[in-house]
Amino acid sequence: GPFKDKKIMRRVSESMAEQVDDISLRTLQESEKHRYWVHIPAAENIAAAKQLAAQVRSKDFRDFYIVLRGDARNSISLGHFKEPEHASRRLKKVSDMGFAADMEIIYRDYDVYWLDYRVAGDEDAPAVADNYLAEGVSRITRPCVAAAE
Repeated sequence: GPFKDKKIMRRVSESMAEQVDDISLRTLQESEKHRYWVHIPAAENIAAAKQLAAQVRSKDFRDFYIVLRGDARNSISLGHFKEPEHASRRLKKVSDMGFAADMEIIYRDYDVYWLDYRVAGDEDAPAVADNYLAEGVSRITRPCVAAAE
């Protein structure tokens, strides 16, 4: 593993079933940087957020909105960016206008899948999985742990 696609991982496990003694599937959750969010931190209430929005608009800046729900309620969203350079430019532009803006990294959680298998005897057996390796997927050899009886 890790496999990002569960269907592919299942096909690989089915293909390997005859060549291995035991196989099990594991799911792990990982996190990756997804976006960069530039915003002016939350005002104490919606009236203060609207007043702040009017100040931003008065600087001929139109690409923003007031966040109405969640943990960031009453903040001013200035954009979500895939590239940190673009977010930094937006942050600088708004800061140069005199607003105290921040940039936050937004993470995205996703599942990855691993196949754990055991092959007894044959010295070349660990190479069985090599036929199924693809970009981003690798084989890691680990000692087997005997099951308690």
